[in-house]
Amino acid sequence: MTVRRSAAGALTDRLEPSITDALLEALDDDEPDVRKSAVEALSSREDPRVTAKLVDALDDPDYDVAAAAAQARSASKHEKSPKPSSKP
Repeated sequence: MTVRRSAAGALTDRLEPSITDALLEALDDDEPDVRKSAVEALSSREDPRVTAKLVDALDDPDYDVAAAAAQARSASKHEKSPKPSSKP
């Protein structure tokens, strides 16, 4: 486990804006494990920038990162798709 990956994981429960900024930057790291840890840490954030970055992460070249982004979006408040209307 790399130091950067450990750091991203350790920041999961810290909600300060500067921590969110660091995690958003980690999404551009060269190491897929760092990007995946950042996705997982960001999944619980309610920052509007996070939603856009999680959408971008769906296209990550690493399968595990893209899968983590899909999981984060499907299981969180970051899902922005409209709900079906019950009106005819």
